[in-house]
Amino acid sequence: MAGPKNLLDFVMMGSDFFRKPRVGGGRAKDPALNTPFSMNKHRTAPYDFEVRGKHLGNLLAPKVISPEDLKGKTMYFATGDRTSNDRLIEEINGYLLRDPKQTYGGPEYMDQLLRGSWASEPTAMKSKANAFKDAAKAGEDVILSYMPMGERSGDFSKHMSEIYGEMIKASPMGGNSFPMIDDALAARFPKMEGIPSYNNREEFASWLSNLKGGDRAKVIKFFDSSAMQDLGVPDVSAARFAVTNPDLINSQALSVGYRMSSPDLLSGMIKSGDHPSYGAFVPRSQEGSLRLASELPYIIGARDTALPKAAVTFLKNGKLAPQPKDVKSYMGNPRLSQFIDDQWIDEASTYTDLLRTQGRRPAEEYTMGLLRKYIEDL
Repeated sequence: MAGPKNLLDFVMMGSDFFRKPRVGGGRAKDPALNTPFSMNKHRTAPYDFEVRGKHLGNLLAPKVISPEDLKGKTMYFATGDRTSNDRLIEEINGYLLRDPKQTYGGPEYMDQLLRGSWASEPTAMKSKANAFKDAAKAGEDVILSYMPMGERSGDFSKHMSEIYGEMIKASPMGGNSFPMIDDALAARFPKMEGIPSYNNREEFASWLSNLKGGDRAKVIKFFDSSAMQDLGVPDVSAARFAVTNPDLINSQALSVGYRMSSPDLLSGMIKSGDHPSYGAFVPRSQEGSLRLASELPYIIGARDTALPKAAVTFLKNGKLAPQPKDVKSYMGNPRLSQFIDDQWIDEASTYTDLLRTQGRRPAEEYTMGLLRKYIEDL
C-alpha cells in the first residue's frame, strides 16, 4: 500500500502499535484480539487497522522542557480523551469517507492558536476556574498538565460520532439487517426520541452526531457490543483508533507531561461555541504549550495524590495501572494538585533517563520500586 503523497498526508498502521494475532488461534485469550479499544474480542485484528487522512497544519509544536524547569510550580491536572486535533480522517479500513471529518480533541487543544488553556463542559470548567482563583489567592505558580483517560473515552466527542457516522454511510451492508438494528436500538434506548431507521444512512449519521455527548457515547458503546457487531455494523474500535492521537495509543492512563499549559488564574470560565464538543474554556496566561521528553507514570507525575490510590490497588490485586475509580477521581476533583519539589524532579529525571538509556522495563521496575517503598513506609 502506498505511503503518504505529501507532507500533510498521514497513514496510521495498526501494525505499528499492536501485536500480530497468533497463527491458528486456539482457546487461550489472544492479547492481539483483546485490547482496550473494544469492549469485546476484535473481529478485525487491530494489527490490520489502516487509517489515512491529512494534517491540517494549524497547530504549534510544544516546547520540550526538562523536569527541573517546573521547579516551584504547582501542577493541576486536566483529564481528557486521547483523540487527535486538526486531522482530517479520509479512510478507515477501506471505508472511504465521502465527507471526511476533522478531529478537535484531546491534549493538542493546548497547541492551538488563540484558544484556552483547557476546554470542557461549563460545569467542569467553572469548578476548575474556581480552583485556579483560589490558587492565585494562595500565591501558587500554576501549570496545568493533561492526563489521558481510557482508550474509549473519546466516544463522548462529536468528531467520534461524525467519523463513525461516515463509516455507517460508507458501509456496504444490506439485506435484512436493517429491521433488526432498528429493533435493537429501540429496545436498548426506549426513552430516546427520534431514532431514525438505520436504513436511512444519511439521516441516521446526522442524528447520531447531533446527540448530546453522553447520549452519543451510549449509542457508540452499544454499537461496539457483540450483538450489534453480529448484525454487521462498522467496527467501532477501528473508528476509535482512527480518531486517537498516535502518540497516545499506548500511553498509560493518567500519565503526566504529554502536554501542559499556563492557565489564566483570574479570568474565570468563559462560555464559547468554538469547540464542537465542549461549551466552555479557561483562558491561558501565555500562548503555546509545553511537554516533557517522556510521559511520567501517575505515581511519579501526581505523586502525593496518586501513591495512596496506587497502594490500595496494588495491595488488593497486585496491579500498578490506575483503575477506573482513580480516573474518575482526577476527573471529578478540580483541586487535586502536585507541588514540584526536588523529590519530584529527581524521580521524574531518573525515570526519563532510564526509559531513554535502558528501555521501558527498567523504567517500570524503578516505578514499582517507588510504590513498594511507599507501602513499606506506611
